[in-house]
Amino acid sequence: MRITTILIVSSLFATSLAASGVASTPVGTQDQGASSTRESEPFYAMVKAKNTNVRTAASVEGGYPFFKVNEGDLVHVLYERFGWSRIVTDTPVFKKAFGYVVADSLKVDGNTATVIRRAMFSAPNLMQENRPAVSWEGLDPALKVGATLELIERIPATASGDPMKWKVRMPATQQAWINSVWLRKASTEEIAKAMPKPVKPTEVASVTTENASTTTTPDTTPDTTADTTTNTAAAPETTTNDAETTTTTVATNESDEAETTKTPAESNLTAEEVRAAKLATLDKAFRTMLKERIESAELELLQQQFMQFAADPEVTDVEKATALSRAEVLALKIEVQDNLARLREMKERTQIDTENINATRVAMDARAPYDVLGQLNASVVFAGEGTMPLLFRLQDRSGGQTIAYIRPDERFDIAAMIGLYVGILGNTSYDETLQLNIITPRRIDLQGTQKQYIPEKTPAEQPKVAEGTSNDGAGD
Repeated sequence: MRITTILIVSSLFATSLAASGVASTPVGTQDQGASSTRESEPFYAMVKAKNTNVRTAASVEGGYPFFKVNEGDLVHVLYERFGWSRIVTDTPVFKKAFGYVVADSLKVDGNTATVIRRAMFSAPNLMQENRPAVSWEGLDPALKVGATLELIERIPATASGDPMKWKVRMPATQQAWINSVWLRKASTEEIAKAMPKPVKPTEVASVTTENASTTTTPDTTPDTTADTTTNTAAAPETTTNDAETTTTTVATNESDEAETTKTPAESNLTAEEVRAAKLATLDKAFRTMLKERIESAELELLQQQFMQFAADPEVTDVEKATALSRAEVLALKIEVQDNLARLREMKERTQIDTENINATRVAMDARAPYDVLGQLNASVVFAGEGTMPLLFRLQDRSGGQTIAYIRPDERFDIAAMIGLYVGILGNTSYDETLQLNIITPRRIDLQGTQKQYIPEKTPAEQPKVAEGTSNDGAGD
């Protein structure tokens, strides 16, 4: 009896646990799968706040804002991820958006330009007043060869090595990010109101028919005579004959052109043989392209050719599979090509920034006051003997007090400058062992009527000038 009671109680306890487990499942966990499926599908959304930033990346720290949208604007969301919405710039709100493209990747024709090689579309940096020199983030996808861009302004190079650019209207294909907090799903009415209304083909046909009927209807008056009516009736016969003659001539010309465009080899081949020959030609180009430098290869163009071949309903399954496999390989190489272009652009930008920083530092050093001024002398305490390091001291010219200790530097022959009155620019650091503030010189100038000192001793034993000076000893 006791064993039976225990079994019944255990069964009831297990049943209650299973029921409580189902009931205690969090609502967010139940909806997570449906939410992920819904978020992965594109949809239109309305902006809920003013001055909402559109960013180059899904991060406040990792991507700068390049455009602002406002409450009531419509955006096209591709998907959501970690609280950020990936959007495409194909809604009317982005008609005034712009960006920068390197000039040597464009062929300019009036107010438009054609992309002649794959290039990045650099988004303007709102945090830096949209200045091209500090707008380095490229939006996906890269601009395809053959794309047409609307030109706004030519941006000349502002620094050495900085390429010339064009300010252009933003294409409707670029992708960016918006914080999902500021978006809500748009209704059908809101989408219809915000998006431009397309012209239906039936409307175009009806308008054309009405215009044609209005144009061809002859004006008649009560004074029209019978002879006039007879002549008018005869006119269509003449027009019909002319039309027939014209039609026959055009048809003959078209057939002649069709015959002349075919090569003798093609005219003797069957449709299957023509397709096989085309695939062989594309495959030969594919193998040749694999040997070329990936940065300049015509990958995208060849990929399009393979995709068009695979889309032909007449090709066999084997031919289609071959074309699609080649297209997939080219797609991977195109991605590598895009990444290399990004790295090259980042490298160029880094080099330019480094040059600007160095030039700025040299200019600041030339204008800045010296860190210390005094008479250079040797130190009896820090003479480089035993455990004591070698340091030079700078003394006040009037009283002789030590005002700083100078660390030797291979670029400067400081021993040859002992007894001279100098001004020193350098980096000051505190040595905890010696309990002294020590200056590592970056520039040493002789003061008063003395000429500026140019160091003769260098690590490579080659003549070099002190940093921030030219060969003739004058400051930059």
